[in-house]
Amino acid sequence: MKQPQLTMSVDILTTGTCDLDMMRDLNDLASELQNADLSVETASAEVPGVKDGGLTIAIALAELVLSSISTLVTVLSYWNSKKPKYAVTLKSQGTTFNLTGLDKNEIRTVVQKLKAGDSPGDIVVQVAKR
Repeated sequence: MKQPQLTMSVDILTTGTCDLDMMRDLNDLASELQNADLSVETASAEVPGVKDGGLTIAIALAELVLSSISTLVTVLSYWNSKKPKYAVTLKSQGTTFNLTGLDKNEIRTVVQKLKAGDSPGDIVVQVAKR
């Protein structure tokens, strides 16, 4: 009999001030997560005078399966390497992981630690300007 997949929710939130540049960058992150085949829901704010009207202010990944954690961490680290003006942290079950400036081995270590528990619980990713 096939065992059910462990699932969790992931919320990507900003801390501190969220300006137009950060909203655009979060929109780019949402696109990268979608391109990695993760199911993404975005919360957006209508910005008068801005092309396409709404820009991303928060991202949620509902029902992310445990096997997708490495994809999530890899996409976040890659996005952060292209956007070094942000600090990215991931919190799960009382443990905080700094995802800023990680190399491949450090990414692998974070993924192993997240997968090590019986249930990773919900994950909160915080994006803040440095």
